[in-house]
Amino acid sequence: MVTIDEFVALYPKAHTRRTYRTALNQFHAILGVPPTDYFNKGRRYELDVIKFYDDLKARNLAPKSIMTKVKGAVRSYFIENGVELPRRFWKRLKISSYPITKDRLFTKDELRMIFSHLDIAARSVVFSELSNGLRLDDTLQNILLDNLHLEINPARFYYYNSKIDRDCVAFLTSEAKTVIEEWLKIRESWCMEHLWIRNVYFGWTDLGFEEWWEQKNRNKRLFPFDKDVFYKRWWYALDCSGLNQRDKRTKRRVLHSQTFRKYLKSWVGTALSQGLSLIHI
Repeated sequence: MVTIDEFVALYPKAHTRRTYRTALNQFHAILGVPPTDYFNKGRRYELDVIKFYDDLKARNLAPKSIMTKVKGAVRSYFIENGVELPRRFWKRLKISSYPITKDRLFTKDELRMIFSHLDIAARSVVFSELSNGLRLDDTLQNILLDNLHLEINPARFYYYNSKIDRDCVAFLTSEAKTVIEEWLKIRESWCMEHLWIRNVYFGWTDLGFEEWWEQKNRNKRLFPFDKDVFYKRWWYALDCSGLNQRDKRTKRRVLHSQTFRKYLKSWVGTALSQGLSLIHI
């Protein structure tokens, strides 16, 4: 039998391992059968999958999340353990991956309102994403100072794209370049004041600043912080500007980081064909 630990270890990306592990633990918890005994009990696997699927739907999970948990985690887990359910069974479940949050694009006037409530760190992230349409994870984790070239026209950086698993190049507008140049002047002192001191105060770290600064490649990254730091500032700006509307069904904000990618596609599409507009997105 392939255990959950052995199964998730087959996937190279940490996010995939976490997602699949959580899904399989939920699957066994709902069925009330420990993982070590599951494949030794002569189960009706189709009924187990349907029960898990119905539970996820009852909790109003997004279709894409359900597909990841059921067709991604459980189905692959079954196959690794020699259980392959018929294709017609999976087809009958009719699991789709469409998003249910009804988001929208912001206008230029709305962007100006939001920018007036963002600090230099969050503003730099937003300008960067509006320039090239990167995913937020790539923007925060994969833009390294050594690969940033503001001296070239147009300014650009090289980065590892975690979604397609290859190195890419992305470009910056002149406005983004200016904001990032200003951010670089205070980047280290800002992180000391807003991140390290706060972590020390709450007891989240007992490291000195230099040691903390070298952890997680902070000293090498253009943006040495995680998503929660950015989102806290983005949500605050939405609240202050009165643009904090939420989707009635999912309760998620209709203006979020993925909107930057859609905004760029819409803007680029006015000048280029759709095929060309997706080259660097």
